[in-house]
Amino acid sequence: QNFTLIHEAIHLMKGDSNDLISSDEETANERMINGLVSEILAPEEIIKDAWKSNDYQTDLILRIGKIGRTLGLSIPVIAIRLKELDLISSEKCDEIVEEDKANFVPQRKEKGGADYFDVVLSKLSSNFTASVIDGINSEELSITEGARLLGINPWKFFKLQERVEGK
Repeated sequence: QNFTLIHEAIHLMKGDSNDLISSDEETANERMINGLVSEILAPEEIIKDAWKSNDYQTDLILRIGKIGRTLGLSIPVIAIRLKELDLISSEKCDEIVEEDKANFVPQRKEKGGADYFDVVLSKLSSNFTASVIDGINSEELSITEGARLLGINPWKFFKLQERVEGK
């Protein structure tokens, strides 16, 4: 959402009009704007420093997730930026983005039904949940192992953790 907002704001500031440019010029313009937005949201120096400071982290998704939480960006956005900076392979980036798409669940527009995380947390003791989160954060458990213990999809771990920590 932030990416799109900034992207479109740059188009407005530039006074872009799709009426007068060729598809090649449009593609080049879009790439330039996407690069600018990437640098605004995830500056190269900050990403590289964060990547180095988390190099002890062996679970790639946890490592990327920590950077994303720090910058307020999603795992796929961070994965794409890491690929742009040659910190992860294109194949690994594509795998992460595709996995995220496969696990995307659109938010319901209408009111009704229980909140997913409220239901999950109602079935677990707070001590058990905190222990699993601590185990994942200390790398005693992988995200996959911890998510299985919590009965959730691994891609939902960070949102569950935020809920538990009140963020």
